[in-house]
Amino acid sequence: MLPGRMIIFKRRGLLRARLKWRTRGNPTLTLPRVWTGGGEKEKNRLYTACMPLARVLKAALDFCFPGACTACGESCDGQAPLCPSCNMKFDALVAHAACPQCAAPVAYEAAPCPYCRGEGIGPFDQIGAIGRFDEPLRELVHAIKYHGNWPLADYCAEELLKLPRIREVLTGVDLIIPVPLHPLRKLSRGYNQAYLIADRLAKRRKISLREPLLRLRHTDTQTNFHSRALREQNMKDAFGLARPALVRGRRLLLVDDVMTSGATLRSAARELRKASPASISALVLG
Repeated sequence: MLPGRMIIFKRRGLLRARLKWRTRGNPTLTLPRVWTGGGEKEKNRLYTACMPLARVLKAALDFCFPGACTACGESCDGQAPLCPSCNMKFDALVAHAACPQCAAPVAYEAAPCPYCRGEGIGPFDQIGAIGRFDEPLRELVHAIKYHGNWPLADYCAEELLKLPRIREVLTGVDLIIPVPLHPLRKLSRGYNQAYLIADRLAKRRKISLREPLLRLRHTDTQTNFHSRALREQNMKDAFGLARPALVRGRRLLLVDDVMTSGATLRSAARELRKASPASISALVLG
Protein backbone atom coordinates (compact mmCIF):
# COMPACT_ATOMS: atom_id res chain seq x y z
CA MET A 1 0.00 0.00 0.00
CA LEU A 2 0.96 3.62 -0.35
CA PRO A 3 2.08 5.17 2.96
CA GLY A 4 -0.22 7.80 4.41
CA ARG A 5 -3.92 8.50 4.42
CA MET A 6 -6.26 11.48 4.52
CA ILE A 7 -8.39 11.92 7.66
CA ILE A 8 -10.82 14.79 8.15
CA PHE A 9 -12.73 15.31 11.43
CA LYS A 10 -15.84 17.37 11.89
CA ARG A 11 -17.78 17.14 15.14
CA ARG A 12 -18.44 13.47 15.60
CA GLY A 13 -18.11 12.70 11.88
CA LEU A 14 -15.16 10.96 10.29
CA LEU A 15 -14.30 10.75 6.61
CA ARG A 16 -11.42 8.55 5.49
CA ALA A 17 -10.02 8.15 1.95
CA ARG A 18 -7.57 5.27 1.51
CA LEU A 19 -4.89 4.80 -1.12
CA LYS A 20 -4.27 1.34 -2.50
CA TRP A 21 -2.22 -0.23 -5.32
CA ARG A 22 -3.66 -0.74 -8.75
CA THR A 23 -2.51 -3.11 -11.52
CA ARG A 24 1.26 -3.33 -11.90
CA GLY A 25 2.05 -1.11 -8.96
CA ASN A 26 0.02 1.96 -9.87
CA PRO A 27 -1.95 3.65 -7.07
CA THR A 28 -5.57 4.61 -7.19
CA LEU A 29 -7.83 6.46 -4.79
CA THR A 30 -10.85 4.63 -3.46
CA LEU A 31 -14.10 6.46 -2.97
CA PRO A 32 -14.42 7.96 0.51
CA ARG A 33 -16.04 5.87 3.21
CA VAL A 34 -18.08 7.88 5.69
CA TRP A 35 -19.07 7.17 9.27
CA THR A 36 -20.88 9.73 11.36
CA GLY A 37 -22.50 9.88 14.71
CA GLY A 38 -24.41 13.03 13.78
CA GLY A 39 -27.11 11.53 11.58
CA GLU A 40 -27.70 11.01 7.89
CA LYS A 41 -27.88 14.72 7.09
CA GLU A 42 -24.44 15.45 8.55
CA LYS A 43 -22.98 12.36 6.84
CA ASN A 44 -24.20 13.55 3.43
CA ARG A 45 -22.90 17.07 4.06
CA LEU A 46 -19.45 15.74 4.93
CA TYR A 47 -19.39 13.46 1.94
CA THR A 48 -20.44 16.24 -0.45
CA ALA A 49 -17.94 18.71 0.97
CA CYS A 50 -15.00 16.33 0.57
CA MET A 51 -15.79 14.90 -2.86
CA PRO A 52 -14.01 17.73 -4.78
CA LEU A 53 -10.82 17.02 -2.82
CA ALA A 54 -11.13 13.30 -3.60
CA ARG A 55 -11.51 14.06 -7.31
CA VAL A 56 -8.47 16.34 -7.31
CA LEU A 57 -6.35 13.70 -5.53
CA LYS A 58 -7.48 10.99 -7.92
CA ALA A 59 -6.69 13.14 -10.97
CA ALA A 60 -3.24 13.91 -9.55
CA LEU A 61 -2.52 10.24 -8.91
CA ASP A 62 -3.64 9.24 -12.41
CA PHE A 63 -1.33 11.90 -13.85
CA CYS A 64 1.68 10.93 -11.72
CA PHE A 65 1.09 7.17 -11.85
CA PRO A 66 -0.68 6.34 -15.14
CA GLY A 67 -2.24 2.93 -15.43
CA ALA A 68 -0.51 0.12 -17.28
CA CYS A 69 -2.23 -2.11 -19.84
CA THR A 70 -2.61 -5.62 -18.49
CA ALA A 71 -1.90 -7.13 -21.91
CA CYS A 72 1.01 -5.11 -23.31
CA GLY A 73 2.22 -2.88 -20.47
CA GLU A 74 1.62 0.40 -22.30
CA SER A 75 0.16 3.30 -20.32
CA CYS A 76 -3.60 3.74 -20.34
CA ASP A 77 -5.98 6.31 -18.94
CA GLY A 78 -7.71 6.06 -15.61
CA GLN A 79 -8.39 2.60 -14.27
CA ALA A 80 -8.95 0.85 -17.61
CA PRO A 81 -7.21 -2.56 -17.66
CA LEU A 82 -6.44 -2.30 -21.40
CA CYS A 83 -4.86 0.38 -23.57
CA PRO A 84 -6.83 1.63 -26.62
CA SER A 85 -4.98 -0.72 -28.96
CA CYS A 86 -5.57 -3.83 -26.85
CA ASN A 87 -9.13 -2.74 -26.18
CA MET A 88 -9.78 -2.75 -29.94
CA LYS A 89 -8.43 -6.31 -30.11
CA PHE A 90 -10.64 -7.27 -27.18
CA ASP A 91 -13.72 -5.78 -28.88
CA ALA A 92 -12.88 -7.77 -32.02
CA LEU A 93 -12.77 -11.01 -30.00
CA VAL A 94 -16.12 -10.18 -28.43
CA ALA A 95 -17.72 -9.27 -31.75
CA HIS A 96 -16.60 -12.44 -33.54
CA ALA A 97 -19.43 -14.85 -34.31
CA ALA A 98 -19.65 -17.89 -32.03
CA CYS A 99 -21.59 -21.14 -31.95
CA PRO A 100 -24.57 -20.71 -29.59
CA GLN A 101 -24.19 -24.32 -28.41
CA CYS A 102 -20.46 -24.70 -27.69
CA ALA A 103 -19.10 -21.11 -27.93
CA ALA A 104 -16.52 -22.07 -30.57
CA PRO A 105 -15.78 -19.31 -33.14
CA VAL A 106 -17.60 -19.65 -36.47
CA ALA A 107 -17.21 -17.84 -39.78
CA TYR A 108 -20.38 -15.76 -39.44
CA GLU A 109 -23.60 -15.61 -37.44
CA ALA A 110 -25.67 -18.79 -37.84
CA ALA A 111 -22.81 -20.49 -39.72
CA PRO A 112 -22.45 -24.27 -39.20
CA CYS A 113 -20.12 -25.05 -36.31
CA PRO A 114 -17.17 -27.21 -37.40
CA TYR A 115 -16.47 -28.16 -33.81
CA CYS A 116 -19.78 -29.49 -32.46
CA ARG A 117 -21.77 -29.48 -35.75
CA GLY A 118 -24.67 -27.82 -33.99
CA GLU A 119 -25.08 -30.63 -31.48
CA GLY A 120 -23.35 -28.92 -28.55
CA ILE A 121 -21.04 -30.56 -26.04
CA GLY A 122 -22.64 -33.07 -23.70
CA PRO A 123 -23.93 -32.89 -21.06
CA PHE A 124 -24.37 -29.13 -21.49
CA ASP A 125 -27.43 -27.48 -22.93
CA GLN A 126 -25.38 -24.41 -23.83
CA ILE A 127 -21.90 -23.00 -23.32
CA GLY A 128 -21.18 -19.28 -23.49
CA ALA A 129 -17.91 -17.30 -23.59
CA ILE A 130 -16.62 -13.77 -24.14
CA GLY A 131 -14.66 -14.99 -27.13
CA ARG A 132 -11.73 -17.03 -28.37
CA PHE A 133 -8.97 -17.51 -25.77
CA ASP A 134 -6.48 -15.23 -27.47
CA GLU A 135 -4.67 -11.94 -26.90
CA PRO A 136 -5.64 -9.81 -24.96
CA LEU A 137 -8.29 -11.95 -23.22
CA ARG A 138 -5.61 -14.54 -22.51
CA GLU A 139 -3.48 -11.94 -20.71
CA LEU A 140 -6.45 -10.81 -18.61
CA VAL A 141 -7.11 -14.38 -17.50
CA HIS A 142 -3.43 -14.99 -16.72
CA ALA A 143 -3.30 -11.79 -14.67
CA ILE A 144 -6.22 -13.08 -12.59
CA LYS A 145 -4.88 -16.61 -12.16
CA TYR A 146 -1.14 -16.18 -11.86
CA HIS A 147 -0.43 -12.57 -10.89
CA GLY A 148 -2.91 -11.95 -8.07
CA ASN A 149 -4.96 -9.41 -10.02
CA TRP A 150 -8.27 -10.72 -8.72
CA PRO A 151 -10.25 -7.46 -9.28
CA LEU A 152 -10.06 -8.19 -13.01
CA ALA A 153 -12.51 -11.05 -12.40
CA ASP A 154 -15.24 -8.46 -11.80
CA TYR A 155 -14.27 -6.63 -14.99
CA CYS A 156 -14.47 -9.84 -17.02
CA ALA A 157 -17.79 -10.79 -15.46
CA GLU A 158 -19.20 -7.40 -16.45
CA GLU A 159 -17.96 -7.94 -19.99
CA LEU A 160 -19.81 -11.28 -20.05
CA LEU A 161 -23.02 -9.60 -18.94
CA LYS A 162 -22.87 -7.08 -21.79
CA LEU A 163 -23.34 -9.84 -24.37
CA PRO A 164 -26.85 -10.86 -25.47
CA ARG A 165 -25.67 -14.45 -26.06
CA ILE A 166 -24.49 -14.64 -22.43
CA ARG A 167 -27.69 -13.17 -21.04
CA GLU A 168 -29.56 -15.83 -23.02
CA VAL A 169 -27.54 -18.58 -21.30
CA LEU A 170 -28.30 -17.00 -17.90
CA THR A 171 -32.05 -16.86 -18.57
CA GLY A 172 -33.95 -19.29 -16.38
CA VAL A 173 -30.93 -20.44 -14.35
CA ASP A 174 -31.74 -21.49 -10.76
CA LEU A 175 -28.23 -21.97 -9.39
CA ILE A 176 -24.79 -20.70 -10.35
CA ILE A 177 -21.99 -23.10 -9.38
CA PRO A 178 -18.29 -22.20 -9.65
CA VAL A 179 -15.85 -24.97 -10.55
CA PRO A 180 -13.94 -25.52 -7.30
CA LEU A 181 -10.18 -25.50 -6.80
CA HIS A 182 -8.40 -28.07 -4.65
CA PRO A 183 -7.88 -26.57 -1.14
CA LEU A 184 -4.09 -26.63 -1.56
CA ARG A 185 -4.23 -24.71 -4.85
CA LYS A 186 -6.73 -22.25 -3.43
CA LEU A 187 -4.46 -21.71 -0.43
CA SER A 188 -1.45 -20.99 -2.63
CA ARG A 189 -3.41 -18.65 -4.93
CA GLY A 190 -5.47 -17.02 -2.21
CA TYR A 191 -8.79 -17.27 -4.06
CA ASN A 192 -10.74 -19.23 -6.64
CA GLN A 193 -11.04 -17.15 -9.81
CA ALA A 194 -14.10 -19.11 -10.96
CA TYR A 195 -15.85 -18.22 -7.70
CA LEU A 196 -15.07 -14.52 -8.15
CA ILE A 197 -16.57 -14.52 -11.65
CA ALA A 198 -19.59 -16.56 -10.55
CA ASP A 199 -20.18 -14.33 -7.53
CA ARG A 200 -20.32 -11.21 -9.67
CA LEU A 201 -22.70 -12.83 -12.15
CA ALA A 202 -24.94 -14.09 -9.34
CA LYS A 203 -25.17 -10.71 -7.65
CA ARG A 204 -25.81 -8.78 -10.85
CA ARG A 205 -28.48 -11.22 -12.06
CA LYS A 206 -29.88 -11.98 -8.61
CA ILE A 207 -29.35 -15.73 -8.98
CA SER A 208 -28.42 -18.02 -6.08
CA LEU A 209 -24.75 -19.00 -5.85
CA ARG A 210 -23.96 -22.37 -4.27
CA GLU A 211 -20.89 -24.61 -3.94
CA PRO A 212 -22.09 -28.23 -3.86
CA LEU A 213 -18.99 -29.51 -5.71
CA LEU A 214 -15.79 -30.55 -3.96
CA ARG A 215 -12.35 -30.92 -5.51
CA LEU A 216 -11.21 -34.37 -4.37
CA ARG A 217 -7.87 -34.70 -6.15
CA HIS A 218 -5.03 -32.22 -6.40
CA THR A 219 -4.59 -32.66 -10.14
CA ASP A 220 -1.75 -31.34 -12.26
CA THR A 221 -2.57 -28.17 -14.13
CA GLN A 222 -4.19 -28.93 -17.47
CA THR A 223 -1.57 -26.84 -19.29
CA ASN A 224 0.89 -29.69 -18.65
CA PHE A 225 -1.10 -31.99 -20.94
CA HIS A 226 -1.26 -31.46 -24.68
CA SER A 227 -3.74 -34.12 -25.77
CA ARG A 228 -7.46 -34.40 -25.11
CA ALA A 229 -7.10 -37.96 -23.82
CA LEU A 230 -4.48 -37.00 -21.23
CA ARG A 231 -6.54 -34.05 -20.04
CA GLU A 232 -9.61 -36.25 -19.65
CA GLN A 233 -7.57 -38.78 -17.68
CA ASN A 234 -6.13 -36.04 -15.47
CA MET A 235 -9.62 -34.86 -14.49
CA LYS A 236 -11.14 -38.31 -13.98
CA ASP A 237 -12.91 -38.52 -10.59
CA ALA A 238 -11.54 -35.10 -9.68
CA PHE A 239 -14.84 -33.87 -8.20
CA GLY A 240 -17.32 -34.97 -5.58
CA LEU A 241 -20.86 -33.81 -4.82
CA ALA A 242 -21.50 -32.84 -1.21
CA ARG A 243 -25.15 -31.77 -1.39
CA PRO A 244 -27.10 -33.68 -4.07
CA ALA A 245 -30.47 -32.39 -2.90
CA LEU A 246 -29.38 -28.83 -3.62
CA VAL A 247 -29.11 -29.45 -7.37
CA ARG A 248 -31.82 -32.07 -7.93
CA GLY A 249 -34.37 -30.79 -10.45
CA ARG A 250 -32.65 -27.39 -10.74
CA ARG A 251 -31.36 -25.57 -13.81
CA LEU A 252 -27.62 -25.22 -13.19
CA LEU A 253 -24.93 -22.96 -14.58
CA LEU A 254 -21.30 -24.03 -14.15
CA VAL A 255 -18.76 -21.20 -14.23
CA ASP A 256 -15.03 -21.50 -14.91
CA ASP A 257 -12.33 -19.18 -16.22
CA VAL A 258 -11.38 -20.98 -19.45
CA MET A 259 -12.32 -24.00 -21.53
CA THR A 260 -9.70 -25.57 -23.77
CA SER A 261 -10.51 -29.26 -24.19
CA GLY A 262 -13.55 -29.01 -21.91
CA ALA A 263 -12.27 -31.85 -19.70
CA THR A 264 -12.62 -29.92 -16.43
CA LEU A 265 -16.16 -28.76 -17.15
CA ARG A 266 -17.26 -32.20 -18.29
CA SER A 267 -15.80 -33.87 -15.20
CA ALA A 268 -17.65 -31.43 -12.94
CA ALA A 269 -20.87 -31.81 -14.92
CA ARG A 270 -20.73 -35.61 -14.74
CA GLU A 271 -20.71 -35.38 -10.96
CA LEU A 272 -23.63 -32.95 -10.94
CA ARG A 273 -25.65 -35.23 -13.23
CA LYS A 274 -25.67 -37.91 -10.55
CA ALA A 275 -28.17 -35.74 -8.66
CA SER A 276 -30.50 -35.43 -11.69
CA PRO A 277 -30.61 -31.66 -12.28
CA ALA A 278 -33.11 -30.31 -14.80
CA SER A 279 -30.31 -28.96 -17.02
CA ILE A 280 -26.65 -27.90 -16.99
CA SER A 281 -25.14 -25.00 -18.95
CA ALA A 282 -21.73 -23.40 -18.63
CA LEU A 283 -20.04 -19.99 -18.88
CA VAL A 284 -16.33 -19.32 -19.31
CA LEU A 285 -14.28 -16.27 -20.24
CA GLY A 286 -12.65 -17.95 -23.21
